[in-house]
Amino acid sequence: MKPSFRHLAIRTALEALAATTTAAGIRSKAHHSVIFTLHHVRPASGEPFDPNAHLSVTPEFLDIAIRECLACGFTPVALADLPRRLEAEPDGRFVSFTLDDGYRDNRDHAATVFRRHGVPYTIFLTKGFAQRTSTIWWETAEKAIRAIDAWAIDGRAFDCRTISGKRRAYRYTACMVEKAADECRAVEIVDAEAARSGVSPVEIVQELVMDEDELAAFAKSEPLAHFGVHTLTHRIMSKLSPDTIQQEIADCAEWIGALIGERPTTIAYPYGYDWACGIREAEAAAAAGLSVGVRTTPGKITGAPSELLLLPRVSLNGFYQQRRFVRALLSGRMMKSA
Repeated sequence: MKPSFRHLAIRTALEALAATTTAAGIRSKAHHSVIFTLHHVRPASGEPFDPNAHLSVTPEFLDIAIRECLACGFTPVALADLPRRLEAEPDGRFVSFTLDDGYRDNRDHAATVFRRHGVPYTIFLTKGFAQRTSTIWWETAEKAIRAIDAWAIDGRAFDCRTISGKRRAYRYTACMVEKAADECRAVEIVDAEAARSGVSPVEIVQELVMDEDELAAFAKSEPLAHFGVHTLTHRIMSKLSPDTIQQEIADCAEWIGALIGERPTTIAYPYGYDWACGIREAEAAAAAGLSVGVRTTPGKITGAPSELLLLPRVSLNGFYQQRRFVRALLSGRMMKSA
């Protein structure tokens, strides 16, 4: 399904649910919990070419989302505390907020909103991003393709003089990376083409992601912030050997523990879809001493789940920044139970 058709289908479903769902109805009938996924929280860019718009919400929308959760009777809890709360109250309505990748705007914008409402949240960290040894290919491709008129990647050339041409170039690039047998090599190809276009992949990471000193200071000053594993290099776990998976998870957990003074107990698997993680990755997380794991496959949590290392999450998506859509998601009516 083309992205435009998929977005239309999702929006149509959300509109239908919102029209038939009230906060009072959720408070009286819902007996499930939700884990929300976020990435960037920052002012809207206004860019006409914005292929990663789904990964960014405004601080104002985050505020609205929290208010709607409270209005619908959901109790905010830290992700690490969710299993304990569910065991004590299997029919409870809890919500956990999580943010992937360690972006600086999480500190500069999201933290202010969470603090206003006293809501705990979990930021999942990638060591390579914080240390500037790994690049963020989707941000690199976006910035480079936005700035140029031609993009050549993996033997394909794209005319990027129009927005539609830029979108085709980005979709092909994303598909190439995600389907590559060697993800590291694919990212190197993206980085090299971006560099030829005058865009520095490392400078993008430096601009967007908190470094180690910033993370340590933030952890010390912000009691509502919790931190979890997002692996060493943000690679697709399902394509890696068992030993590499174990290293990616365990070494990241050790690094976070040394950085903030508290060993993490949670993990978000990179990409997080069914094709990117599963039982093998959950077993590696358990071996590393982690107790809660989240994916990006949508779903609601009913009762006390038996598989705590493969919990679903619901995206607070930049395409659907409306209060009524949050209410529709909280209803759980379009999601399977974990």
